[in-house]
Amino acid sequence: MKQRRSSWLTRWVKRLLNWLSRVFSRPAQPVPPAAPPSVQSVEQSVTGDRNGAIITVGDNSQVTDSVTAPPPSGEINSFGVPYLRNRYFAGREVALSQIHQQLTQSGAAAITQVQAISGLGGIGKTQTAVEYAYRYHYDQPIYEKIFWVNADTEVILASDFAGIAEQVGLPGAQTLLQNDKIRAVRSWLSTHDAWLLIFDNADHPDWLPAWIPPNPKGKVLIISRASGFDQLGIETPIALDRLLESEALTLLFERTGIPRTPEAEAKAKVLNETLDGLPLALDQACAYIQRQQIGFGAYIRAYQNQGLTQLETEKARSGRYPSSVLKIWKLNIAAVTHKNSAATALLELSAFLAQDDIPDRILIAGTAHLDASLGDYLQGATQAHEPATEAHDEAVSLAIRELLLLLSQYSLVQWSAEPSTYRVHRLVQAVVRDQIKPSKVASWLVQATVAIADAYPGQDFKYWPQCRQLLPHWLWIVEQSQAIAHRSVALGFVCNQAGFFLASQGRYEEAEPLYVKALEIRKAELGERHPDTARSLDNLAGLYRSHGRYGEAEPLYIKALEIRKTELGERHPDTGLGLNNLAALYESQGRCAEAELLYIEALEISKTKLGDHNPATATGLNNLAALYKSQGRYVAAEPLYVEVLKIKKTELGEHHPDTTTSLNNLAALYESQGRYGEAEQLYVEALEIRKAELGDHHPDTTISLNNLAGLYRCQGRYGEAEPLYVEALEIWITELGERHPYTATVLSNLAALYESQGRYGEAEPLYGEALEIRKTELGDRHPDTATVVNNLAGLYRCQGRYGEAEPLYVKALEIRKAELSDRHPHIASSLFNLAALYHQTQRFKQAQDYIKQALAIYITILEHDHPTTRSAHSWLQAIEKSLAENSIED
Repeated sequence: MKQRRSSWLTRWVKRLLNWLSRVFSRPAQPVPPAAPPSVQSVEQSVTGDRNGAIITVGDNSQVTDSVTAPPPSGEINSFGVPYLRNRYFAGREVALSQIHQQLTQSGAAAITQVQAISGLGGIGKTQTAVEYAYRYHYDQPIYEKIFWVNADTEVILASDFAGIAEQVGLPGAQTLLQNDKIRAVRSWLSTHDAWLLIFDNADHPDWLPAWIPPNPKGKVLIISRASGFDQLGIETPIALDRLLESEALTLLFERTGIPRTPEAEAKAKVLNETLDGLPLALDQACAYIQRQQIGFGAYIRAYQNQGLTQLETEKARSGRYPSSVLKIWKLNIAAVTHKNSAATALLELSAFLAQDDIPDRILIAGTAHLDASLGDYLQGATQAHEPATEAHDEAVSLAIRELLLLLSQYSLVQWSAEPSTYRVHRLVQAVVRDQIKPSKVASWLVQATVAIADAYPGQDFKYWPQCRQLLPHWLWIVEQSQAIAHRSVALGFVCNQAGFFLASQGRYEEAEPLYVKALEIRKAELGERHPDTARSLDNLAGLYRSHGRYGEAEPLYIKALEIRKTELGERHPDTGLGLNNLAALYESQGRCAEAELLYIEALEISKTKLGDHNPATATGLNNLAALYKSQGRYVAAEPLYVEVLKIKKTELGEHHPDTTTSLNNLAALYESQGRYGEAEQLYVEALEIRKAELGDHHPDTTISLNNLAGLYRCQGRYGEAEPLYVEALEIWITELGERHPYTATVLSNLAALYESQGRYGEAEPLYGEALEIRKTELGDRHPDTATVVNNLAGLYRCQGRYGEAEPLYVKALEIRKAELSDRHPHIASSLFNLAALYHQTQRFKQAQDYIKQALAIYITILEHDHPTTRSAHSWLQAIEKSLAENSIED
């Protein structure tokens, strides 16, 4: 009896509270198209889910549980939404439009008059449904009656559904038993139209079919964290995502009342990014900002210092926010843990990865290193398969999908089956990390680091898409590790590979700190004389060389070489690699004699330790041949290139990508000698192989296009050259981006083609664009920047714009003298160009001085019969003749 009395009392209290809510919160019996209910002394702007109802009595307010109890006997209520309208509701116009379109479409194409709003807790599902109900009951009357049923549990679902009997004033509704009410409501819904039935918190869609009337004449809207509604005939639910930035900013400024200045908008954008556009989190931040009377910047600092937990504890005291980010997600996580603790462990691991585009290959690669619950679960799924086999990986992938399916059912992740990736909201990650004990944080970070290190696919171009996908996770791991002063060998590897990939993309400034970090970690974890430490020294030195920072590169290369000689021996193949790297630096600086000695020593090591026909030996031969070619020592270079090609064809095959590189290099030698027919044959062969083996859009294919176009330009075959340059440019931009240094190279080459044709108006902007890229990506003082400056000056000189050409030629010369050795051929080229300019402007004495300096360099570094040397002699004679004639005239 006591239990029945308690139930009776509870029902009576609910009716009283609901009656008070209607009396003080909105007009009784609103009839469309009456104005929407007004807010009296309480402003409610909760944009999340599971909102409690706010009831207002005079000047006091309190939070109650969600109330959907019917009005007192005999009173009909046409609007059963238990929430006040959110006057700060922002955005979601596309979602609202989609909901309305799909619910109101007619004919066979209609989706059985049922639609669902799905998404993460706190994403604004309930608020969107509330806004839809107000809009189409009051603003644009479509629905005469709106019913709200809480489907949190089956008991509540049945009770609220039965309550509709009293809401519509069915005869005897006060005295009927619950099952009789349910039958009566189903009958009423089947025979009436212009109603909207909203199921809130319907996280178990499989409960609902029995509650949806057959062939309904009204509409049904479902609010759920679930993502699958096949049993309800809903193929495509309305999935809510983060607010757009413009929508979030509108909410922040309108909700807080902060003036919208440029400075405040910049901070608001940072706040929105920090909270990842989650409506409930943004709204709660606004409440905190208002209560504390602070600005956006102060809140961001408070969030960074205190975390979400402390801020929500502080804010909850206002009494206006019955639901919070923490409350919603902690309940979800607890439910997932109850079903499968491995899914929770997967979520915890994911909290230490970047939020977007998490590939399952990270988990597949790191299976052996994962937390016991997750690792055991994944390994248990693969007991019948050998590790590192396709069957093993497929079994792990299937097990991962089962866990992701469970997490996605609670909207804790957004999962895409094809390709198999998933996303975790940034604040979900924050909540998960907050729940992890401090002593466990380092453990999870180590597991994530090892897993992502093991997921590295390789450095070949074919793996670039995977590396591009892994990059944000590499960077996020590094950032988190720095925050807790964590370091490990695996972290050093991650830093190194992230740096390598960024450097390959021409993103040198981003790559440098990662290479530096990798070097620091390897020194600390492995020792200053470990071979991996030497590799990091080499990588950082290579980055500096690419950036033209030769003075910084040299001591690093020397240090790496000294480590290898000491630790591995002077004749070890890795020592030969170090010799090659240092030689390449000297060659870049024009220190050809020093480079030659090192290349020869490296080649001897390779032949002795690896054999005459090893690919590493072929690389040494190629490097030495390239040096000879750059010096004009074509007779010495050709047999080396021919030998390299023979080795690669024998050892790797005629169609191997490395073989095409040798074809290309030999072709370039023939081109330099004016042997155009032989060069063209090899260039074309290399291009055809690369297209067949690597694809039309591989960088090596683009190099072949560029080189063949250059050959045609040298022969004056401009019509054949142009489409090749254009194709190469399009590929570079697509694959490497508009700002990559190689893109600037092709732009400059295409400009040179137009210049050769006298199409100066088309050439100039291309040179300008190439120069801007080089300055931005490589710096004002890089030798490659000087090359474009020199080329633009040449264009001006061809047009007779000598006043514009001279300062550019001078600038190019200054850069080259500062960055390259005194005998570098590029310095001679700048001197040569200035001499030609001075000759054309009849400054013969200056022309004579500069051409003599250029000729002295050419004689030193090139053979005496080299075409460039002969050309310099001819110019000297012409200048001296002009000088003599000018003296006679004077």
